[in-house]
Amino acid sequence: MNSEKNLKQNKNLIDLSLQMENIRFLFFINPEYTISSETRVQKKHFNHFVLYILLSGTAQVQTEHQQYKLHAGDFFMICPNLSTSIYSISGQGECLEMELEYQYLDKEINEDLYAVFHELLSEKKYVHLKNQPEYSAAAQYILQDLSDRAPGFLYRLRTHLGSLLFLMFDTLSVLTNESFFQEEESKPQIHKYKRSNMRDIFIDSYLEEHFKENLTLEMLAQKVLLSTKQLNRIINRLYGTTFYKHLTQLRIREAKRLLTQTDLSIEEISYLVGFATHTGFYKAFKQTTGQVPSAYRAKNKKTGG
Repeated sequence: MNSEKNLKQNKNLIDLSLQMENIRFLFFINPEYTISSETRVQKKHFNHFVLYILLSGTAQVQTEHQQYKLHAGDFFMICPNLSTSIYSISGQGECLEMELEYQYLDKEINEDLYAVFHELLSEKKYVHLKNQPEYSAAAQYILQDLSDRAPGFLYRLRTHLGSLLFLMFDTLSVLTNESFFQEEESKPQIHKYKRSNMRDIFIDSYLEEHFKENLTLEMLAQKVLLSTKQLNRIINRLYGTTFYKHLTQLRIREAKRLLTQTDLSIEEISYLVGFATHTGFYKAFKQTTGQVPSAYRAKNKKTGG
């Protein structure tokens, strides 16, 4: 017997949202889904990913042009660049089934993040990866969160969904045609991130956008769904230094630009680039450049004429 439906029609569905800069991700999770021998026909619409992570048993996914055979540990994804897709799934086993919808928010976009995300989505229709322990572990954590419902489970669930999201985009970036990343002239921001994963991209992009603000390690860790210890390790890998030292480097870089290209006072510049006090700015500037701000300006300021 065939049944035809969309996942979001399920009354037991769990829905949660996560936001990365100007992109909101909406997760629709079926916490009780098991694949049965009954063939189920599904409809997928534009702007939706459909994810299946098979934890036990076997399954078959039949698309318009191809059949995919899934085994325990496999990951299968239908990507959003199909305007409408009708497919069927059958078999026997335990599976995490999820729809992921994304929305661009109506505000100034982070162009680096947007460009990477948009181009990754345009490349693939179906993704089938065999024997993926990282995906299986993520699925087990998510199902455990939904089963236990212990205090704080929503926070843990968001963290595990975020990890799955970053893992998914890492997969897309690897699978995307390498030649795309070599178009430095037309897409320099993509080339910049050629060897990075999606979480690295977001961290780097967020720091570049927000270093002038009162930003803390804890605030950024919350944004990228990591502990402060995990984030510090990533920051050290990316920049070879600590979070606060890298933040200071970004602020001093901007201060040097303002000192040489504007007539703003040194005190104004110290606050504009994110320092709480101008004495803290003086100290950090001298430690970084070997000069006080006034001496740096006198030596490097561009004069007209």
